[in-house]
Amino acid sequence: MSIPSILLKILGGSEKEMIKTVMFGVERRRVLLAGNNTSLRYMIRQILEGQGRFEIVGEALDEEDVLKKAAFYCPDVVLLGGSPNLNCFHASNSLKKSQPNLKVVVISSEDNEEYRKAAQESGASAYISLDRIDKDLPGVMRSILR
Repeated sequence: MSIPSILLKILGGSEKEMIKTVMFGVERRRVLLAGNNTSLRYMIRQILEGQGRFEIVGEALDEEDVLKKAAFYCPDVVLLGGSPNLNCFHASNSLKKSQPNLKVVVISSEDNEEYRKAAQESGASAYISLDRIDKDLPGVMRSILR
């Protein structure tokens, strides 16, 4: 058995991903998506997976679910999409208390200074307005994961 095939068995993943990582140093960052908007989660998944640098490790629908899944999956980043079942600011605060090094991005349909300030005060690493998600998300992710 070859060394690459042994590594694949031990570490999991595809041979193509392993070759990219070994040859190009591409480290896939682990991302947890949260919010009950299925369309938003799907769009974010498409944007990030298209980059080839991110792995969506799970999805959560409410604050309790995101806290449990963040503890279980140990993602690098949690993306919080506001919804009636998820107060992004409270969830961000709770996540940062339990995992201080975790990066949190708040995504909201509101694009105003009050919401941006609330996100910052909750410990979020970034705030993205929903109408700019496709334009801003890749750059924000690169910036916060340096």
